[in-house]
Amino acid sequence: MKIRKAGYLYIIVTIFIAMAGVNTGNNMVYLIASFLLAYMALSGWIAQMNLARLEVEIITPQECFARTPIPIIVKIHNRKSFLPSFFLTTKMHILGKEKAEIWFLHVPARDTVSGMAEIKINRRGVVGIDSIIIQSGFPFNFFDRYQVIKIKREMFLFPRPERCNSDMITVEGNCGRGGSGLGVPNYDDMYSIREYVPGDPPKFINWKATAKTDKIKVNELGTETPESLILNLTNIPPSQIERTLSCCTYLVLKLTEKGVPIGIKTNRTFIQPATGKNHRRKLLRTLALYDDGQNGY
Repeated sequence: MKIRKAGYLYIIVTIFIAMAGVNTGNNMVYLIASFLLAYMALSGWIAQMNLARLEVEIITPQECFARTPIPIIVKIHNRKSFLPSFFLTTKMHILGKEKAEIWFLHVPARDTVSGMAEIKINRRGVVGIDSIIIQSGFPFNFFDRYQVIKIKREMFLFPRPERCNSDMITVEGNCGRGGSGLGVPNYDDMYSIREYVPGDPPKFINWKATAKTDKIKVNELGTETPESLILNLTNIPPSQIERTLSCCTYLVLKLTEKGVPIGIKTNRTFIQPATGKNHRRKLLRTLALYDDGQNGY
C-alpha cells in the first residue's frame, strides 16, 4: 500500500482532531474522530474488495522486433460474482523496469476488459516479463493498493529489420532471371551481393566488394528472383553484427513473403533453405539469438 498526498493530509487531520478530543473531553470531537477512523477503515475494505479475484492475461505479437514499438494487450478478468472493479492501473516489469502502463475505468463483475499499450525494447534476444502490477486508488484516492502477479512469460525480440546495404551481407545460392521479381528495377533496391555470372550486366558490378575479395561481385537487385539463398553469418566483424543482423532480418521477411527458399549459416549451425511461416520464425529466432553466449547460434 502506498499513501498519497491526500491520504497523508487525511491522517494528519484525523490525528489532530483525536488529540483535540483528548485535550477538551468534548464528546462531539470524539464522535468526529471516530467517524474519520471508520471512514478510513471502510475505504481500506472497499479498496481490498476492488482488487479481489482479478486475473490478468497478457497477449503479445508472435513476431516482435527490437527498437520497434510492440503492441501488448492486457486483459483483466473480474471473477467476482456481483462487485465491479474501478480505476485500475496495470504495469509490467520488463528488464527490471515498469513499462506499458494501462488504465481501466471499469471492469464489470463476471466480465473481461482489454487495454493496449506499446513498449519499445532496445535489445534483441529473449526478454522476460517478470510480473504485472495491478493498483488502484479507489474509492477515495487516499491510498494506492496494489497486488503483484508473478508471470513467467518470454518474448523473442528479433533484430529490427532495416533495408539492406549489399556490402553487409554474404549470400550463397542460385539466382534466377525474370519471374515475378522483388520489385521495380532500382539501384537502391539491392538486397545482397554475389559472384559474377557470365551474362550479368556490367552496371551491376559492385566495385567496392570486388576490390575487397579480388573476385568480381555483382549486386542482386529487386528485379531478380532467387531460386534459393543462404545467408552466411560466419565471421562477421563485431562492429557490424547488429547492422548485418538487421539487414538479414529485412531479407528474411521480404523473401519469405515472396516464397523464396532461404537458409542461414552461422559458426554453430546451418539451416537449409525452405519456406513457410514456421521456417521464417526459425530463421528469425536464429538471428535473435546470434552470438548469444548461452542460447545463441
